[in-house]
Amino acid sequence: MGTRKKEKPITVPSSVLSPELYKQAVREARVKFGPLGSIPRSAWIVKRYQALGGTYEPRKKTSKPKGIKAWFKENWISARDGTPCLRPSSDGTYRPCYPTKGKKATPDRKKRAVDRSRGRGTKTVFSR
Repeated sequence: MGTRKKEKPITVPSSVLSPELYKQAVREARVKFGPLGSIPRSAWIVKRYQALGGTYEPRKKTSKPKGIKAWFKENWISARDGTPCLRPSSDGTYRPCYPTKGKKATPDRKKRAVDRSRGRGTKTVFSR
């Protein structure tokens, strides 16, 4: 006699405002796509849930930029003379720069930035 695997319970994301509609969309997706999850199945569930009249909680907007946007918004200064850093410099070279946000231009930090720009950063030497 063959035994049938027990079906996994449907977990409803916290952003779903109509859990019963979402469960209905998941049940329909299980019939259409099978029991295994996939990207097309997940996208179909979202579209079907919205077609049934379901809605999600609006996303919270953060005032702070993240990732590369935050990196570009930082104030970068030259490690040599403390002037604003615009890359590349007028002579076409790249000056060693670091962000000023929460950091001070200590002599050690300046030296490390200059060394990195000149290719003299810390290197690992392997011995045989």
